[in-house]
Amino acid sequence: MKKLARIMAGNFLIAIAAIYFIESSGFLCGGITGIGLVFKNIFHIPLSYTVFVVNIVMLILAWTILGHTLAASALISSLLYPLLLTIIEYIPYIPRFSDPWINVIFGGGLMGAGIGTVLRAGASSGGMDIPALIVNTKTGIPVSIVLYGMDMVILCAQLAYAPIENLPYSILLVLISSAMVNITMHKQSCVLCPPESFQS
Repeated sequence: MKKLARIMAGNFLIAIAAIYFIESSGFLCGGITGIGLVFKNIFHIPLSYTVFVVNIVMLILAWTILGHTLAASALISSLLYPLLLTIIEYIPYIPRFSDPWINVIFGGGLMGAGIGTVLRAGASSGGMDIPALIVNTKTGIPVSIVLYGMDMVILCAQLAYAPIENLPYSILLVLISSAMVNITMHKQSCVLCPPESFQS
């Protein structure tokens, strides 16, 4: 029960960060949330729909390539995160903060704390850490480098609709998120992930 509570709390923090501080501010972010923002802003597909579909694809990849144990560890987050996004998206009042630094600090901080909480519970947060782990398994490239590379591609894709002046804030948000993952997570508890791996 304690593990499940941590996973639920972590995903709740990630969803709050995504809706209240990142999406509402127009900032960019990496990971599966960043992919969801691309589809929302270009194709007008709700964020939660894209996150759910991509998570299911990643679960199938994890199951077939990385094994049942890792796929099982990612199952809860893969289903819970889009569900929480859907619930929060339909709350009538979404607070919007005009100060960009509030969105950067709280968006990055809550996102990183949420991911770190899930990893600390010994579970996978799903999403883009799965292809990073696959690349690491096949090529030996460190997971963190693969994640950074994918995040840069996702950030660049968001520049198709986001103003360029949002980019410096967004980079800081990603850095704060990454730092909070490491602060929150006890690496010895993340039994399924290489020590250097995290998702931003």
